[in-house]
Order: sequence, then structure tokens, then C-alpha cells
Amino acid sequence: MNEYNGHGRTYDAVYLHYLDRELILSTGREMSEKQIIQATRLLTFFTQSDLYVGLSAIWENDRLTPASYEEFRLLFEQYQLQTVSRDVTLAEFRASRAAAYRHDSDRYPNYYTSAGDGLEWLTPTWQKTTGSTMPLTRVLQQWTEAIPAAPEARFSPALWQLRDPVQEALRHREDEAVTFNYFSRFLKDVRSNDHIEYAIRRKISEGFSLDNQRHGNGDIATGIPELGFFDHLALDFPHHDIRILAEIALACGIEDMFRAERFGVEAWSAYVLARHSWPMQTTAEVVRDTLQALYQFDLGSHRAGVPDREFDAHPRQVRSRILRHIRDAARTAPRPAPPRPDTPAEEVARHVFQYVTWLTDRMVDREPALGTYVESSRGSSAMKHVDVLLVTVTETETIEMRSALTGAGHPGSAEFGPVNTYWRYGPIAGATVAHVRCTMGSGGTGGSSLTVTDAIRDLRPTCIIGVGIAFGIDRETQPIGQLLLSQKLSAYELQRVGTNADGSLRVTHRGAGTECSPRLLSRFRDANLHEIGVEVLAGEMLSGEKLIDNPDFKKALLDRFPDAIGGEMEGVGLQSASDRENIDWIIVKSVCDYAAEKSVDKTQRQRLAARQAARSVLKVLHQGGLAPRRSTSSRR
Repeated sequence: MNEYNGHGRTYDAVYLHYLDRELILSTGREMSEKQIIQATRLLTFFTQSDLYVGLSAIWENDRLTPASYEEFRLLFEQYQLQTVSRDVTLAEFRASRAAAYRHDSDRYPNYYTSAGDGLEWLTPTWQKTTGSTMPLTRVLQQWTEAIPAAPEARFSPALWQLRDPVQEALRHREDEAVTFNYFSRFLKDVRSNDHIEYAIRRKISEGFSLDNQRHGNGDIATGIPELGFFDHLALDFPHHDIRILAEIALACGIEDMFRAERFGVEAWSAYVLARHSWPMQTTAEVVRDTLQALYQFDLGSHRAGVPDREFDAHPRQVRSRILRHIRDAARTAPRPAPPRPDTPAEEVARHVFQYVTWLTDRMVDREPALGTYVESSRGSSAMKHVDVLLVTVTETETIEMRSALTGAGHPGSAEFGPVNTYWRYGPIAGATVAHVRCTMGSGGTGGSSLTVTDAIRDLRPTCIIGVGIAFGIDRETQPIGQLLLSQKLSAYELQRVGTNADGSLRVTHRGAGTECSPRLLSRFRDANLHEIGVEVLAGEMLSGEKLIDNPDFKKALLDRFPDAIGGEMEGVGLQSASDRENIDWIIVKSVCDYAAEKSVDKTQRQRLAARQAARSVLKVLHQGGLAPRRSTSSRR
């Protein structure tokens, strides 16, 4: 599992991989219902990570019990679990799966019988742009290409026997889903070999997990014995290691909360509802700080004086040493009394925060060198996650945005990142908000591209909104102050400059327009902004590095982009940084001029436009629906 910077990389979500049919070992071992529920609860309580899962992984698993479904349903209905699918609706999902699994229908009864009717509540909430089949086939192709065609000592006989049959199956595959049963018809004499079946099933699951990790820049849990093979996929060990989190729960005296047989789903629901409260946020942060410090301390102390080839940093060894630190510290004082079932969730979280802080201090007492790592870890994660990041550019835009927020009773507080200065507000209708200012344009050291990139690293926002002023196209139909929404954003600077046959200049547009987040577009378009006197127009916005104050240049742009409704200078940088990290974005700017005669009544026009944009953003914030993606996905 991973929620943010762990080893120099940044992620904004967590991929919660539940055991599906492809993960059943040939020995008959499988992840038990108790383990599924315990792992899910530990991650929900001890992290602030977004949880998501491939929709098919639950729909296709007929080994899940009513207790597990009840646990998933609670997370799903309280907007704590995203379900990922290429299909937009449940009907589309069931139809596409039924078509893909015709060759393997007996193993997937939920798609073909009334058994699936009990899962009608579990619908797609987070759409993938592509399916998993092509990424899976690439993984399998690369895997088999690395296997020699003849036996070699470093490869088991099972592997080289499956090489040719699997490659042949991939060459002949049409629209069938990638399952072991599909490959089995090509395996012939070795079909009944358990080692071959297990190897193929395991590789299918590995490819499936990797594809879902890429979708949300997420990670997987570690420390689950039955899924130990997949631990090597983890990117942020040990922060979401189930065994370590369970040890912390045991030390704090709250281990019964994570056992369904001791702590029913009705009592557990209070913790799900309070998951993003301040006490639970700070608890998750102190746990993360402690584990980060222990991990770095372990690496540093064991590398000292040890040749690299002899240093063992395998997760199992690191996990063992971290567990020992926690246990040794916990032995120095009696275990705290377990909380009563009716204890408020926030109070339990405060108790855990205090006890983990105490445990950390005891570990530092035992290992003074650990103190340096604890201080470093606390400093690196001091900045809290936000749901909404607002980006302004000019002094006027910035003043109007801050005035709108403070005037509505949301006083801000300054926070200082390594480079950026942020103002934090809220929560507003459940969403925490931060505001940052960049310099003009997308490029440069202070431009929107690098500013937003740094903000994503520092704050891990769920969505990003560019707010301010823009130029309009037609002064006859677009009044000053009209709000423009970037339904599509086109970078006009990307072009090929050539020469016509007559020697004249030929300019060819090279950039493709990018659509903004449909969720954010919907929030603004349907916010009834006319109630506050704001006229809204959604369409194609232009973005480039030039401050345009020339009618001829504007006309040339419109010849290339006849559907444009306006333009600005920072959108491309904001869009590219956001898209790279899979974060929702939109540009929301009001008309202040028409790319000509900018100096006429400049101050008054810009102030009016900036105020209209700021008031619009404030109304949308108050309306709600800008809390994390997990809490705003539609439930069809």
C-alpha cells in the first residue's frame, strides 16, 4: 500500500488487492475471511490512503462470504472504496464480462446466473481508459520470451514446458478473457501439471495487479502469508504491511477491533465514518512517521560496515527487525486497557496517537541513533493532504480568491513547503482546501508546471483548479466577467513552422486538445452560478506562453481553433502536471478582455473578472462534491 512519498516517488492512492480466483494456490491454501477483514480494517484505520480495487476481482470471487461482502459494502457505501472498471455502468460491465468469459462460464457464475443479483449494489465508480486484457497479454508475452526453449539449470522444467503453449495461445487469442482455462486447451499433455497451472495463474494475477497499480499510481499490501509472492510489487514497504500494523494494534490494546468475530460491522462502521476526521488523520501520520524512521534506521544501521553483497534488506528481514523494535518497546509498560465498544472512534484514535508516540519515544531511549531518523521523518511528512488545490497567478486573482474565502468565514493559515507557500482552508463542505500562487505562464522556475508538480508532491491533492482571468473571443456575446470552463484545453504553442511553395510561412498546429475532469466540469456547470450573477460558458480554451494584445494574432489563432471560447497562459502546465499524476483538473477563469486593447480600464476589468471567478469557486466549494474522489463517485 502507498499513499505518498516513501522512497522518492509520489502516489495519490492505494490499490487494495483482494484475493480473486487466480490467486488460489494449487496446495489449497487461500486467504481466509478473517484475514481479508482484518487486513481491510487495519488499512482503513492506520492509513489515510485511498482504497481501490478492480471491480471484477470482487464480482468474480465466489469464495467471498457474506461477512466479507458486508465489510466491502460498508466501505463502498461510505465512499471509502473505489471500484475500477473500463465500463461506465453496471449493465455494461456485466455484458462485457459475460461476453469475455463464455469459454470459462462455469468459473464465473455471477455473470451468468442469478447469483450475481446479490451484487447489484457494487457498481463501477472509477473508469479506466483501457481494459486489463492488453496489459496482461504483454506481461505474459514478456514472461514467456524470457524462458529458454530448452531446459536450463536455472529454470524449472515446468517453466520451459509452458513456454510454447502459452505463446501459441496468445497468438490465437481473439476476444476471450485471459484466464487459466483459456490457456489450458493449448497445454495438452501438461495441462494436469499443478506447477504449470500455478505458475500461469500466479503470472496472470501479477499482471492484473500491476495494471491496477498503474491505474491509480497505487500500491499493494504486504505481510499476508498467502499473498507473499506479490510482496515484490510493493513500492512503499513497510508503511502498509499488515503484520506490522497488526503488531501496533496489539501494542495499543485495540487488536479486537480488527476481528469481525469480536467487533461487528455495526460497531466498526463508526470508524469508517470517522476515517478522515482530524484525530484519525494525525494517528495515521504518526504511525507512518514511526515506520519510516524505523525503516531508514534499519537500513542505515545494517549497512554500516557491511559490504553491499552481504547486506540483507529483504522485506521479511526488515519486517522482523521492525516487529522486534515494537515488541521490545511495548514490554516496558503494561498494555493499555482495550476501549469499550461504545467508545467514540475519535477518542480511540487519540489514544492510539498518544500510545504510538510513547512507543516511539521508548524505542529512541533504547536506540538513541533512531532519534535522528524520527525527527527527519516527522519533518518530511509535516504537510497534510488536501482535497482541493486552487492555483492563481496575478496579485489581483490571489487577493480576490483569499478575500472570498476569508469573507465567507474560512480563515486561512500559511504553510511552507520546500519551495511553495500555501494557504490552507477548511474543511469546506467536507473538503480541505489549499491555495498556491504561481508566476505567469506554464514554463520557468515559478510557472504553473513546476509549481503544481511541487504542490502535488507536498499536498497530494485530489483535484486542482486553475482560478483567475482569461481573454474572451467576442465582445458582443461575452460580457466582462463571464466564467469560462475548460471543457477542452488546447496548447496553441505546439506547432510546426514550415514554408509554402510560394515561400510564405506555413504554421501547422501539432498539439491535441485535452479534456478536463468530467467530475469537476459537472460541479461547476451545474452549480446554478446564475444565482450569484455569473454567466457560464464551457468549451475549448486556448493556453500558451504569449500575453496576447494583438487582433491579428488573435485572428490567426481563431483560424486554427474556430471553436475556442477564450484563452489564458497557465493551463497547459497545470494540466500536464495533473494528468501525469492522474489528478482531476479544470481551468475556471473569467473574461477580463478580448486579447486586444488590454490597457483600457485594465485594473477595473481584471478585478471584476477575478472576483467573479473567486465567487464561483466559493459557491462550488460550499455546494459540496469536491471531497476526495472516493467520496464523490457516482453510485449507479
